[in-house]
Amino acid sequence: MGEPGSSSTGFEFFRRLARRLGVPARHAEDVAQEALLRGLEADQPVDLRQARTPYGATIVLNQARNHVRNARRRGEVLTSFDEDELRDESPSPEDLLRGQQREALMRSLINDVDPEYRDILIKHELEEMSLADIAAELGSSWRR
Repeated sequence: MGEPGSSSTGFEFFRRLARRLGVPARHAEDVAQEALLRGLEADQPVDLRQARTPYGATIVLNQARNHVRNARRRGEVLTSFDEDELRDESPSPEDLLRGQQREALMRSLINDVDPEYRDILIKHELEEMSLADIAAELGSSWRR
């Protein structure tokens, strides 16, 4: 047997590959396990330390295709039940643009605030400090 870290990495590769091929997250582990089993049955065991071999990837590809095809035949909708699974790990270009626009607007609005109150606003709203902590920090240096 290989090292525990390497076997989970190979299995994780199979699982991610199945997800990439359209298998819902709730079934991706099953497809990856089935691919490992097929590799063992074929008398060509898939070495998990080198799971990215073409043979292992082909088995996962075929298993994922079969899963998607069978689900389609059963009339199953291959969507996730969890909204978290629908989200990609990286933000989309639109999300990045919205974030940049939101940041620019926030900076503009903060710059419009009177400098006397700007520090208090930033500490309370952005840094989420309590007003008591801000008052203690500023002490008597703040003027009314």
